[in-house]
Amino acid sequence: MKYYTCKRCNTKYPRTDEYFHKAKNTSDGLTSQCKDCNRLRARQWARDNPERNRERVRQWADENPDKVAQYRKDNAERIAKVKRQWRRDNPDKVKEHKRRDAINNRESYRKRHKEWRDANPEHVRQYSRKQYRKRKRREGNSFIAAHNSKRRALKMNNGGEHTKDDIDNLMELQHGRCGYCGITLFDDYHIDHMIPLSRGGRNDVNNILLTCPSCNLEKHNKTIDEWASIRDW
Repeated sequence: MKYYTCKRCNTKYPRTDEYFHKAKNTSDGLTSQCKDCNRLRARQWARDNPERNRERVRQWADENPDKVAQYRKDNAERIAKVKRQWRRDNPDKVKEHKRRDAINNRESYRKRHKEWRDANPEHVRQYSRKQYRKRKRREGNSFIAAHNSKRRALKMNNGGEHTKDDIDNLMELQHGRCGYCGITLFDDYHIDHMIPLSRGGRNDVNNILLTCPSCNLEKHNKTIDEWASIRDW
């Protein structure tokens, strides 16, 4: 058997296509460098020319869809393992990719999200409770008050909304005092709808006052004029 010395690593190999790639422009139809050296050289070129390499790979894949499909089928487990490791090593890139994909495929994401929520109601409830407790600890009573008020308004479909920041601003405008009796408000303050939600009042910031529990419970679902006449103001 004829042996040949690789021009790159100076290692002798049998002069066969098991150790050398085929080449059209040589006398015996084989390359002057062994397959291992050619593989290392190709990898180095790919690292030095990432854009050109990606374009070359895409072009080859477009021209050889059957080979790509067969390779993916034969190496499914290895490909999945590499992908999992890449996602673990690149969490920021994964997050950005998901964000762009969600923007570009908004309707598809909404449909899949709704289907998942419908299929996993208990998981959704547990997640919602967990997020509520986290925001409650982080943002305090103004978040709880706004959240409860929004929930009631959504049930009645009255429209309008206000946020935690609106509650904080209202607390400052009222100087921390009840909007009706003027006593100092503590952590158990209520949000009162001047036109009650049960009577068509909106849930926006122009229809709410921060009150003490006593005033809010006594007023109940009356308008301000009705309550004022009862209290003889």
